[in-house]
Amino acid sequence: MYISERKVEEDVNTCNGCLLLPDPDGFTKMLHTILGRSRRVATVAERVVDASDDALYRNGLMAYVHQLKKGNNETKINALKNEGF
Repeated sequence: MYISERKVEEDVNTCNGCLLLPDPDGFTKMLHTILGRSRRVATVAERVVDASDDALYRNGLMAYVHQLKKGNNETKINALKNEGF
């Protein structure tokens, strides 16, 4: 999961670069990549939660997973409004 988180971070940095250099195609591609990777991170985290016996850990991790999913949905909605994603 750490590797996926790092990749998402790298993709966000690349997206920022695409915004600085007017590259809408590169930005759209990287946005798709970020959303896909973050979905995978959420899926892996949910599997970890399912396998854990510690209720406090499960609840805490699920709070982060819900935040991530909400952020993904909001990003998709905004992209559809602004870019024709």
